[in-house]
Amino acid sequence: MALEWLAPTIGGVTGGLGIFFTWFAGHQGRQHAERVVEQQTTTQIALAREARRAEAYSNALEMVVSMTGRVAARGPSEFPDFRDKAAPTVTKIALFGSAEVHDIMTRWTTHMEQFATSHDRAELKRADEEVTRLRLQMNSELTS
Repeated sequence: MALEWLAPTIGGVTGGLGIFFTWFAGHQGRQHAERVVEQQTTTQIALAREARRAEAYSNALEMVVSMTGRVAARGPSEFPDFRDKAAPTVTKIALFGSAEVHDIMTRWTTHMEQFATSHDRAELKRADEEVTRLRLQMNSELTS
């Protein structure tokens, strides 16, 4: 009779441990699921950001190359329309582009504006050099 309490006590302790470890395993599972969702969300955000950057870079490079070629072929009178046509592209570069790309775009714009006012072919050559720098910088950023 002295050991009558032993079986119910062991059963109670075992049941309590079972309940605790069931809760603990569920807790760990929920934490893991939260981490996985958080990582997936972070990855999706990064991919979307990269896609926007790639689109902005593609549009900017297309605009810069075509504008430089058009101004070189037809003269500086083609450049005044640039500001209106380039505004969406320049905005996307400001939002999604790197500081380096933004700086190159700014230098290119400066050279094109100087060519439009001075008709100095050296400015057009400098603008064309900026196009090459822009292409290399964008390629470097998008492939690394």
